[in-house]
Amino acid sequence: MTPTARVAVRASLDRLVAVEPTLHAMVSIDPAGARASADVIDARVTRGPLAGWTVGIKDIVDVRALPTRAGSATRRDAGPAAADADIVRRLRVSDAVIVGKTVTTEFAMMDPAATRNPWRDDRTPGGSSSGSAAAVGVGALRLAVGTQTAGSLCRPAAYCGISTIKPTYRLLPMDGVVPLATSFDTLGLLARTVTDTARAFEAVSGVGRAEPRPWVIGLPAERSFPDAQPEALEHWRSAAKIAEALGSTVVPLEPFVYYERLRELHRLVMAFEAYTAHGHTLGSGVLGPRIADLLRDGRAVPAGAYRGALAEIEDLRAAHWSGLAGVDAVLTLPVPGVAPSRATTGPAHYLVPWTVLHGPLVVVPGVLSADGLPLTTMIASRPGMDAVALALATELADHVDRLPARAPMPVRAPMPVRAPMPAAANGVQDG
Repeated sequence: MTPTARVAVRASLDRLVAVEPTLHAMVSIDPAGARASADVIDARVTRGPLAGWTVGIKDIVDVRALPTRAGSATRRDAGPAAADADIVRRLRVSDAVIVGKTVTTEFAMMDPAATRNPWRDDRTPGGSSSGSAAAVGVGALRLAVGTQTAGSLCRPAAYCGISTIKPTYRLLPMDGVVPLATSFDTLGLLARTVTDTARAFEAVSGVGRAEPRPWVIGLPAERSFPDAQPEALEHWRSAAKIAEALGSTVVPLEPFVYYERLRELHRLVMAFEAYTAHGHTLGSGVLGPRIADLLRDGRAVPAGAYRGALAEIEDLRAAHWSGLAGVDAVLTLPVPGVAPSRATTGPAHYLVPWTVLHGPLVVVPGVLSADGLPLTTMIASRPGMDAVALALATELADHVDRLPARAPMPVRAPMPVRAPMPAAANGVQDG
């Protein structure tokens, strides 16, 4: 029997009470609002597709009556949002329950925040959707909203051992979302399993499901990942063999020689657009070092160089997808290996080119490394093929996802839940 919304909300709040003193994934929790929403949902005869799903919203996305502080001390006096962002409205229409706001790095850049990795306290949860990924990974939320401008959905999902979809660029409307770089900013969803990710995406996007079939999967040459850890490579090879055994055709791909150029162009465009959005904060004296460096870089970019970079990106994007004609998706790695130290949010160099290319990305949970940290793979496809990416990822996940249902975060003595409840630090963390 499906649990009622009340039961789901109670379990979510209890789990947050237990782990939040250690995890620091939440900026605020709204127990009263969550319980009230659950009561309304349980009173209905007909319920939405996400009835009773507990959801956290990255704190660059507006939730009515809660402030949007974007992880930045420059917005510490921000008042409550007057209205929900479109993505939040869609979740409510689907009968999901908004539990609270999750920690983000500052303006969704790369200064590490307070959130801990739910598998190991000394490792990063990734950024910038760190709170969203960690809260889902530890089993405190069924779903969370995040964004990606460089690698901010896929990297934390990989490090926290969960799934995510970074959809086709701008498939989900961005109103009510604090920008970082509008040429790349993309809303996405994080859930423990690919199945849940697909169900939630279908509910909020209106994109239907693709029927499973024999796929043509591109496999990058191994030298595309010169810094990948041996265990990560071995898991990726194993996933490719499983995909082939399931009936897909796996075709080798040469290294994409223009990826380094895409990374350079991404940095230039991101810096220019970030300065356009947040340059006025440079004199505040309270910015984290990485976002401050980005804004200073953006201030120095000539408008002509910015326009030229956008044009070159368009040419490279067209050439890339033309070169992959006949390939349904690419099976690749989102990150070089397991989560690194908490001193960083982790490298994004595997993800930046795919973000620039604007197609959907789906992280597929996998197995634990010898050190007990998650290893994952990723499906990348062309713009508009979100349903195909999810169908392929779902099929693969049925055979490769061997991770526990939730991370074994050490539990400390419970603390009372207040509404709203600030995180231990609303610190500074990436695109």
